[in-house]
Amino acid sequence: MRDTTNRGTVATENRTVEPRPAPTRPAYRWWLGWRPLVVVTTGMFLGFSLGKALAVPAELLTGEPLAAWAVVSTLGFLAGVGAWRWGAVGINETYEAVLDELLAETRPAAVAADGASDPTVYTLTAETGSRPLVAPKKEYVVTHVVCGETLVAAETTFDMVARRRTGQRTVDLPWAAVSAVETTAEGLIIATDGGERYAFATDRSPDEVAAALRAAGGGT
Repeated sequence: MRDTTNRGTVATENRTVEPRPAPTRPAYRWWLGWRPLVVVTTGMFLGFSLGKALAVPAELLTGEPLAAWAVVSTLGFLAGVGAWRWGAVGINETYEAVLDELLAETRPAAVAADGASDPTVYTLTAETGSRPLVAPKKEYVVTHVVCGETLVAAETTFDMVARRRTGQRTVDLPWAAVSAVETTAEGLIIATDGGERYAFATDRSPDEVAAALRAAGGGT
């Protein structure tokens, strides 16, 4: 058996994904949508600075420097909010395609680790962290549980903000070594006759996957 990991356990949920074409994902919109505080603050600062620079000529022309300063500062704030919302909308329009790509890329590796020609695969995903107006979570964990010649659980951690993988864990067990498959409030646990316990947490009930693993020979 083998277990390689460089990440901790994250809550998971069942997810069924339908293939879809991947739309264009401009990096600047993605960056803007995930950083509301930076974007809005930058807009405020630029508006404040520009308003201050225009205060002197405004005083000469109208005698109301503070009014010009306030108007330009407010416009800077509104521009920052608008840029952030524009970025968030771009994220919401494209993040599902990013998840589809992640699932499509990680599933074949899990099946290959098992070695069976036509195994049954169950997929769990996790999501944690959030931002205002942004639909996806900051981090996702995809776990493919493969029932074939062996029991394989291949888990990948994905940073949605950076759109890159940040961790990998693969557990490959012969069925004879699996002593129990359990479900708890935290999720799915695979126990071995050697005393190891591999936990895969889930937001939803893992009973269906646990029952399938037991039926395939995965203990009690």
